[in-house]
Formats: sequence, structure tokens, C-alpha cells
Amino acid sequence: MQRILAVIFFLVVFLQHQSQAQCNSTNCVEPACKCMNTSPPGAQLVFLAFDGAITVTNYSNYTFLLNNIINPNGCPSGMTFFVYHEYNDYTLTHSLYFKRNEISTHSMSHSTPSSDWAYKSVSEWTDEIGGIQEALAKFANIPKAEIWGARAPFLQSSGDDTFTAMKNLGMYYDCSFPTTENTNPPIWPYTLDQGFQHECTIPPCPKDKYPGIWTVPMMAV
Repeated sequence: MQRILAVIFFLVVFLQHQSQAQCNSTNCVEPACKCMNTSPPGAQLVFLAFDGAITVTNYSNYTFLLNNIINPNGCPSGMTFFVYHEYNDYTLTHSLYFKRNEISTHSMSHSTPSSDWAYKSVSEWTDEIGGIQEALAKFANIPKAEIWGARAPFLQSSGDDTFTAMKNLGMYYDCSFPTTENTNPPIWPYTLDQGFQHECTIPPCPKDKYPGIWTVPMMAV
């Protein structure tokens, strides 16, 4: 039994390294495609993101940060908000969008228990992601073409079913997958043209290839 487990472990590690190795400058041409790597893109990248409903309670905190964080070039900073429907104030959401922040999707229901999200089907993810996308377009007056990011509730995706729904909806990137093994130096966002390439900390993770869809790894610190 120990020998069988050792063989299985070896195969998992081998296949993961094969997935990483098969992404190269020949089959992945920038800027439309990007392999997983630790080389910085030439400038510091700080990604400020919040998930949940935008309410009168937290709106003042967000605007305080926006008014007091300025980029080194003098331009105002921006944030990304992964929004779910319940308790969300769509008027305040539009206000943040108007202030040049990104509004992305975090599901319609954000239902519990969190473990249920690992088993949701393509159609269920389409309803969740597409539903909040429609709500943001209708009630917050944000063009659907500008709602292109997603974060799974509780960071729990169902792997390929989630990404198939994202692909069908024309989503551009996901920000749901933490990494604990690639933090020093950190890995940068990469596309899934050659598949998911860093370790799977919250399974299931996607196994298929999704050309043009980016993953933005979350650094666990």
C-alpha cells in the first residue's frame, strides 16, 4: 500500500511539473498569453481588492482609502470589488464604478455551506456569475462588457465547471486561488492557455485549458 501511495504521489508531482514545463514562449505568446513565472513585469503591482456587498457601512471606509492612497506617478489609486447580490447597494456600487474602480462578480447567492460550491454545475455557476453580472448591469448601470472578473464564494470553485461557465460568459480573469508555495518570490498572474500551473490549495482546481482566461494568484502570508 505504501508503495502504491508513493507512486501516486510521484505521478501527481510529475504531472504538475509537466503542466508547468509545457508552457513556453513558443506556445504562449505575450501579451495575450502568459506562462506562470516569478519575473516581475517591470513595475511594482499592488492589487487592492475587497469582496462582499457594498453597503452604507463600508462605503465610507472604501472612499477614505481611495482619497488617501495615491500612486507614485500622482494618479489616484483604484480598487477591485468582487460583489454579491444580498445587501448590496447598487447606487453606491455605481458611485465606486464612476470613481474609476473595477466592479467584478462574487455570485448572486453567496450561499452556505461553503463546501456546496465545490459541487456546483456549469449551469449553476452560469446562474451565479451571470446573474450578478446582469444585476450589476441593470441596477448599477455598469456595462456588461466591463464586468469581466470573478472570485468564487469562500474561494471555493468547482474546477472546470466554474471555468467553463466563465468562458461561456466571456469572463476575463479569476482571483480565487491562493498559493502558499510560490510567495517568495511570488508568482505573477498568468493565463490558462496551458492549464492551471500552481499548486491546488483549495480543490478542485481546473484541469482543462482555457485560452485567454487569466488567474490572479492570491499570496497567503
